[in-house]
Amino acid sequence: MTHPPQQPGPYGQQPQSGPPYGQSYGAPYGQQPPGGYGQQRSGPGQPQSGAPYGQPPQSGPPYGQQPGQPYSGAPYGQQPPGYPPYQQPPGQHKKKRTGLIIGIVIAVVVVLGLVTAGVVLMKGDDKGGGSGGKGSDKASAVNFGATDPCGYLTPDAFKDIAGKDERTKQLAVDLVPEGLNQCSVHIVLKISNEAGLLLDMDSSQQADLAKLKQTPEKGTKGVNDGPFYIVKPTVTGTQTCKETLYRPDGSGVQVGGNVSVGAVDQNGRLKPGVDTCAAIDKAISAVATTLKGKGPTKISYPPDSFGSADACKLVTGNDVGAALQNPGEAALPSATTHRCSFVNASNLKGATASVNMSLQKQPESAQDYPGGQQLNIAGRDTVVYTLDQPGSPFASCTAETAGKVWQPWQGVMISQDAAPRLIEYVELNVFAVGGNTQQTCQVAKDLAAKAWPNLPQAR
Repeated sequence: MTHPPQQPGPYGQQPQSGPPYGQSYGAPYGQQPPGGYGQQRSGPGQPQSGAPYGQPPQSGPPYGQQPGQPYSGAPYGQQPPGYPPYQQPPGQHKKKRTGLIIGIVIAVVVVLGLVTAGVVLMKGDDKGGGSGGKGSDKASAVNFGATDPCGYLTPDAFKDIAGKDERTKQLAVDLVPEGLNQCSVHIVLKISNEAGLLLDMDSSQQADLAKLKQTPEKGTKGVNDGPFYIVKPTVTGTQTCKETLYRPDGSGVQVGGNVSVGAVDQNGRLKPGVDTCAAIDKAISAVATTLKGKGPTKISYPPDSFGSADACKLVTGNDVGAALQNPGEAALPSATTHRCSFVNASNLKGATASVNMSLQKQPESAQDYPGGQQLNIAGRDTVVYTLDQPGSPFASCTAETAGKVWQPWQGVMISQDAAPRLIEYVELNVFAVGGNTQQTCQVAKDLAAKAWPNLPQAR
């Protein structure tokens, strides 16, 4: 399948040490990140003072109108025969980061009711899987923390806009897990094999729904759809877009997206037949149908998997507050146990930390990052790195360690790799504005030393 050419952009290059996908450090879940969704840390906005490391920028583009370049290609593998080759731009990191969005079509691995390699996959309408009663009851019963990250939709959701893979004759749509609750969806459009959409689906969203309805995010509108409340952009026709589907308890699924460089003309306008927001509508509609029906495939993580751990219990709020010089930090759980932010309710603009559980195709190395460090922290091989750009008002750092290797992955995965492996990672991110990168990396190391002993041990 053809991969539209890729270059780093605001989507598909999610900040490593920045806020969790679709959220901001120091801001309540469901609120817009400072500077706009999907924006790079070096984007607009001036740092302000007042916190130990500074404060986040307060300005940014409206919802769905982020600055930056379209994405330009898929980071996975080589082109199948019969398709024009692509080259990865110089300096681009081999791995697209968490949170965030990829895909392409060749094989689907969907295992239902199978116990393999310690993973239990069951239909969503099994006991405890989200069935029983009306559609609203089914939707509310689904445990997002035990669902297959790519089990919410199929390529058929995009059958009227996706092209066909010339080799497989199937829809040119990839579904690739990027985290224990993140799935990347890459669509090659039928108008041209150089035109693509890159969507990121995240099922760990959590918001105060009453507050969100009372004070909508700027540039959004809320729509009631049966048991769901869907937040949509008021402006469409933009290169980037996102929507979030919430259940009555405030948990939800967010889908964001961007276009490839081949989907815009020389003036930066979307080509005819390209509509990012419409594609996201299709994804959200498919998610809603799945939640009200049989539910997504479930995954039960074995004891040696990071998926069996609680991200909010790897370190304590006191540990984080002391390390960040921001006492009062407390865990702010997401809708699942696979992601956690630490914030200070009385100082929402201070330095923050987060823990995220991701899935990567290739093992990480310090050599993958300029200035990266390969260390042994608490007996675990650890990569410490920053993606800060010169002159950026942000200071950030990530410490990450690998866990269980899945080969093959037992959930839904549609990819040009016939039997790819996925490696679990825990990423401990520290983020601040106006801080010192070296200092921030030391904080990340200190917190990793406290967190890693609480991780499951590989068997």
